[in-house]
Amino acid sequence: MKHLFKDNFIILTAVVLITVVSIGAAFMSLSFSFLKSELNRNADNTADVIAASAEAALTRTSLSDSDLRIMLISVAITSGTHIVITDENGIIVNCSDPELMCPEIGQPLTPSGGYSKSEVIEQDGIVVGYAVAETDSSGVLWKAFLIRFVLVAAIVLIIAAIASIPITKRQIAPAQAMTESIEKAEKARREFIANISHELKTPMTSISGFADAIADGTIPPEKQKKYLIAIRDEVTRLSRLVQRMLDITRTQTINPSAKKNLKFDIAELSRRTLFSLEQKINAKNLTIRALIPEGALMAVGEEDTIAQVLYNLLDNAVKFSDNDGTLALKIWKTGGSIYVSVKNSGETIPPDDVPLIFDRFHKSDHSRSSDKDGLGLGLHIVKSIIDSYGEKISASSENGVTEFVFTLTEA
Repeated sequence: MKHLFKDNFIILTAVVLITVVSIGAAFMSLSFSFLKSELNRNADNTADVIAASAEAALTRTSLSDSDLRIMLISVAITSGTHIVITDENGIIVNCSDPELMCPEIGQPLTPSGGYSKSEVIEQDGIVVGYAVAETDSSGVLWKAFLIRFVLVAAIVLIIAAIASIPITKRQIAPAQAMTESIEKAEKARREFIANISHELKTPMTSISGFADAIADGTIPPEKQKKYLIAIRDEVTRLSRLVQRMLDITRTQTINPSAKKNLKFDIAELSRRTLFSLEQKINAKNLTIRALIPEGALMAVGEEDTIAQVLYNLLDNAVKFSDNDGTLALKIWKTGGSIYVSVKNSGETIPPDDVPLIFDRFHKSDHSRSSDKDGLGLGLHIVKSIIDSYGEKISASSENGVTEFVFTLTEA
């Protein structure tokens, strides 16, 4: 992030400074052009005034007169120029020195390097000298420009630093999201490997132990059938584990856009699923309370996957219901959404386990005591399917009643 921030800061600073310098250069060019014109005009006007004043003063005094010098100082201060008067040979005889010393007197006039204008001073039609007005404000202008440029440059650096922060954050956001996603996927992968390794370890150990015992004669022939049945049961359990993992993979690879184009009758599906569990329900002598709409209730989704959701929830409800208990299935719709509730009476799930029951391979103490062969994948598959539709599922368990509620979109 620091490297990206530095790059953004340098780019923004360079762009803004180049822009400021370009605009400043254009402004300076126009300013100097305007200044030059003004300085020339000012020097020309000042020279005219001094020449006229000097010609008027010659009627009573000379060009080097001190009174004329005071007048030169006054005009110089007003016009912002430096004024000198020379004789006809270009030798300085008077100037606008505020200290009245005028060290230039007696020296030949030399170019000042600034802007100057001269006017002839005549007496009786004869050239007796020259009035020269000199001005040079370019240094002042450059100084003012540099001060302002440094100030603007400092402001640009501050703005670039501030602007670089949100720009950098926006640029690294996808990378951060990708990194977080990879970290989550890696964490899930590690957890999955650890969990499935744990789930595979028990049946594999049992199978290996029983097989070795039969092979080396530890288990006598008359008892081998019992242990072969145990081996068969463990193999069946492994097969169910693999099938459940394939189910999870299938739910995660269903095309979301394709699912939106499918619809089915959730009411009819619910009736069929209940009927398929009739033997299990009768074995526990459960009371069924079904509040299912009589007519068709069309929902968006793939019927087979939602059938798996319903079957898993109802099968769990039957499995964990008390004998002579109650099983309730309720379906209703509100505001374009369909709600499906599966409720059973039985032992309450510990509060700490309720938020975890949808996790892969999770088994609460309650489920372990009632379902020794459970894989802890059924509710995870249910959650994966519901999530793949962008729908919601929730669970609650209190006072001996456990309820699962999930949503579907009405077609």
